[in-house]
Amino acid sequence: PQVHNMDNWRYRSIVARALARVGQYESAITLFQSIVNVKANVESDCPGLSEVEDKVWCLKELAILLWEHTRRRNKAIEHLQEAIQLITLFPGQFQFLDCCESWHEIQNLILRISPPTKRRIH
Repeated sequence: PQVHNMDNWRYRSIVARALARVGQYESAITLFQSIVNVKANVESDCPGLSEVEDKVWCLKELAILLWEHTRRRNKAIEHLQEAIQLITLFPGQFQFLDCCESWHEIQNLILRISPPTKRRIH
């Protein structure tokens, strides 16, 4: 599909994922960040990739890029937590992504990215 309108956040999500795949991380991060404040339609029941699935995927990809290429841990965790919230709030079934698998992947990323806890020995 040809991308014509970069004002459409769903087109930006496609381009951002493509840029990430070819190593254009800074540009991908910029496009993913332009999607963060977009409100995904949780009521939408469309065939294929729903708006919620798309946004969850974008937030996860953004978090990975932020962690791996900028070490912005807090921002990465913030985006992963937002993705978890979207998964939890979405009333429908995911059509493209596996909802449970995505939830577990995101939880594992949060654990991996989170700073190690200091244990007290008494």
